[in-house]
Amino acid sequence: MKKVLAILGLIILFLGGGILFFKKGEKKVSFPWQPKEEKLTPTPGMKEASFEESRRIAEEAVKNTPTYRFDGFGLQFVSYEALRCPYCWEFTFSFESRAVGYGDRTGKMLAQVITPHTVLVMVDKGRVTSIVTDQTFDELNQKFLK
Repeated sequence: MKKVLAILGLIILFLGGGILFFKKGEKKVSFPWQPKEEKLTPTPGMKEASFEESRRIAEEAVKNTPTYRFDGFGLQFVSYEALRCPYCWEFTFSFESRAVGYGDRTGKMLAQVITPHTVLVMVDKGRVTSIVTDQTFDELNQKFLK
């Protein structure tokens, strides 16, 4: 009788343990001591913005900066970098302006010199979070960084 109970106990233990090792609906073996695979799942309200959409948003943002609107021309896409968050990108653009300086320079004495500029634009889930020109001027807050 003890042998029968022992065998039944082992069978129940084996079946119960098998449930831990096999995920329901999958044929892949999963052991409890292995790290679980992490899948990127958007948090509620997160906008999934594709690379192309994010690039377009970044380009429009540069076109609407006071520095570019004042006298900028020849906007060109230079490069991009995927950031460590989902749907986050840093885009680099270049353009030239007809006078030195940053922002809206209406009414200021300006040297009429073609000035090259490099702009870094960060887009996070379809929203522009930073626009910095020449690592010097914060376009969103209209102030110098240095």
